[in-house]
Amino acid sequence: MILAIVGLIHQLIQPGEALLVYAIMGIPVLFFGKIPKQINLALGIVGIIIGSIVGAKLLLTFPLMLLGLAFGQYRIFERCNAERKIWLITLVLSFIATTILSVYLWESTPEYGAVSFIEGTELTELQIESNRAFYQFVDLSLAFAPFFSVFYVSFLVVIDPLANKLLSPLNAFGRMAFTNYIGQSILLFLIAMLMTSEVIVSYTFATITCAIVVVFQVIVSSFWLKYFKYGPLEWIWRCGTYGTWLSIKR
Repeated sequence: MILAIVGLIHQLIQPGEALLVYAIMGIPVLFFGKIPKQINLALGIVGIIIGSIVGAKLLLTFPLMLLGLAFGQYRIFERCNAERKIWLITLVLSFIATTILSVYLWESTPEYGAVSFIEGTELTELQIESNRAFYQFVDLSLAFAPFFSVFYVSFLVVIDPLANKLLSPLNAFGRMAFTNYIGQSILLFLIAMLMTSEVIVSYTFATITCAIVVVFQVIVSSFWLKYFKYGPLEWIWRCGTYGTWLSIKR
């Protein structure tokens, strides 16, 4: 309920945001905790394959949650060190697939990004064509996304024992995922306010801007968690969940 409320508020600055969907999809997942892990794993994998092929991002949410539940039931990440060979093979194969698909996507990338419709204005022919090319590219990217996800996860699992201290900033960034997700929308919304409606943002500019925002949040998250146990929104979420005021200071 708390997640849904935050999602509804977040919709005001980021239409189509994910938290409200997560809150709704998370309700049936609670009941799948009693279902055998083999069934959850199978449903999760099949659902991800179908959702990726048809290019329906919304359909991916529930199977991804089931896959995460199955990973917990199988204790996948608790047994990483004992199965490093399997993770290493997964990393190599997913790296090859990711490299090939990344080059293909790079060659297929449209020149411009999407243009949001603003009431009272009419999109030009160039902007309409830019939007059409953008959403075709998004569908293609979504179909390849599971390969990138496998590489991303397996890379972190393999490198963690070798660079535990170097990865600690990412640990802080992840522990404040709720706060950082909302924070990204606020920061990018403020940046967008500085632009006119006629501007078409290039992929290069968007990538650099997002990278700067993420690096900024990694630094702030690491600094914040030196003095506090949780991120600000994580703290509110916990207090509301347990119905009591929890201590946030270390």
